[in-house]
Parts: sequence; structure tokens; C-alpha cells
Amino acid sequence: MKTKTFNVDELNQFTGTEAWYKHWLSGMVYTDGIKYMAEEAGAYWLIDEIAIRLPSVIKKYPEYFYAVKFIAKNNDKAIIEFTDGNNTALKKVHIQFTDFPVKEQTLTFFLSPLPIKDKRHWCLMLASEY
Repeated sequence: MKTKTFNVDELNQFTGTEAWYKHWLSGMVYTDGIKYMAEEAGAYWLIDEIAIRLPSVIKKYPEYFYAVKFIAKNNDKAIIEFTDGNNTALKKVHIQFTDFPVKEQTLTFFLSPLPIKDKRHWCLMLASEY
């Protein structure tokens, strides 16, 4: 089995997207940068976790914009934290095990509504793509 190498700095090359990718379970879409991260880091599960948790966050905290922090710990654990974009925590999810290849790293993603074909979809993007 080939071990993937992933350099988190490579995510900074994404400053927009040419396509949107629909999440298989929800109406959420994501960008080229998120797709690249998922493929290179083997982290499609992270997109799933965000998509699964998003409806409960929206229901409890109806905002127009959310920031999501993924905090990878050194002990193979992680935290996914939804915020209002101003560092006010709205929901924290503790991940008991992760094989995310980068440790002691915080990645920030943004969720913003995006109209596609007269319907509003939440779009997950890298901070550099916002």
C-alpha cells in the first residue's frame, strides 16, 4: 500500500475554484481545494463529518456564514469546531481517532451559501478560496 504524503502548505495554491463538487449525502458542495485536500490527505471522512453536523448547527444557530476549524492533535485525535466566523464556538465535535497525515495543525474552512440553479447550497471551501 502506498503511503500518501501531504503537505498542508500546498493548500495555499487554491484561491478560487473552477468546479463545485456535490457531497453524496447532503446538498453541500465543495471546491477544488477541498477535493484536493480530501484526495491527497485521504480525508473524505472530514467532508462527511462536516456535512453530517452542518444541519444541526444551522438549526440551532441560523447564520449566513460559518467557519470550521479542524484541529489535528499529536495523539491521533482531532476536534472539528464550528464557529460564527468571529471565534465564537457554536459546536465542537471530538474525533477519537484520525489518520490525518498532518499533526499539531489547525485548518480553517468556510461555509457560505451559494446559489446554484435557483437553490441555495452550502459551499465548503478552504480559507484561501474565500
